[in-house]
Amino acid sequence: MNFIPNFGEFYQKPLVPIGENDRILALEKLAKQELLDDCTHWLIALEGIEISQNCHFYQWRVLVYPAKSCGRFDCQHPYFISAFFPTMEDALSFTKEIETSATQDNMKKIPQAAS
Repeated sequence: MNFIPNFGEFYQKPLVPIGENDRILALEKLAKQELLDDCTHWLIALEGIEISQNCHFYQWRVLVYPAKSCGRFDCQHPYFISAFFPTMEDALSFTKEIETSATQDNMKKIPQAAS
């Protein structure tokens, strides 16, 4: 999937190490397995998209990317994209759920990964 996030409203959280179970899961689900080469962490981020042009109201979603320990990631190939949330607070709450799953090496708890 070629995908470019809205970096104008892109807020990443601290990196979370990828556990061995999650690495195996990611290798099975990612279409391009080379995206995991040298990636040791998950980058979890919020992305805001304006609901309509110039209205200044946003909907929010959560993105998860494989990342290198320095924070570098391929923005065109997210591992996971959530549905939109009506508020930033709802999306932020979901990032905490994903963070907990990632910390426990249990990303299979989150819904289907992006393809």
